[in-house]
Amino acid sequence: MPLAAAAFALGGCVEDPAYRPVDLQLDLPGLVPTNAALARTCVAGVGERQAGARLEGRLVFTGVPATGPVDVVIDLFDEAGTLLTQGRGDQVDGYAVGERVDCVVGLDSGDWPVETCEPCVAEGKFAEQDEPSWVLAIRFTGEAP
Repeated sequence: MPLAAAAFALGGCVEDPAYRPVDLQLDLPGLVPTNAALARTCVAGVGERQAGARLEGRLVFTGVPATGPVDVVIDLFDEAGTLLTQGRGDQVDGYAVGERVDCVVGLDSGDWPVETCEPCVAEGKFAEQDEPSWVLAIRFTGEAP
């Protein structure tokens, strides 16, 4: 009896040690998209995607070529299209913790840097269907660093 069938018959399960839910994960402390309507994720050299921002604090970006670390920017926009906040992660390779930047001029956000931000733009090439690719997960933790 194969190992998986034997484990199933005995009431257990065998987990493939090579299986990981995502290849890259970027946690963004202090950033929760509660006031945002739209999230734009830009991966340098790959491309960009948009989604509704209220996705339980998580976004997924697929089609990242499996070639090395990536730079990631997540823009959060309000209903009127105003850029509120950016989350940034440089050289994400495996697991990384990024930073939050408030994009409202003159806002005193306490511990967070305030900048005049431009919406992210990323051009490049998504992995082809037959090429090795990575899945990037972005998690808004809501916790201060």
